Amino acid sequence: MKSLRKAYQKIFMPSDPTNASFEERLAEVEQHELAQIPVVCEMVRSVRDSLAENRRGICKFGQGSRSRGTIL
Repeated sequence: MKSLRKAYQKIFMPSDPTNASFEERLAEVEQHELAQIPVVCEMVRSVRDSLAENRRGICKFGQGSRSRGTIL
């Protein structure tokens, strides 16, 4: 569970959000030792699948708006 939480935080809750794009953070987790953990692989695959063409994507809430998000 700790590994899944750590991977989630690296992707969705970066300590410095201006440092890397969403795609870069996702790729970083894929290259990290966390990628050896099956549940982390499943989460990353699910995120990648949601970003595929003709998919709804993932809603990313902006810093200034709590009611509206942007689709990644």
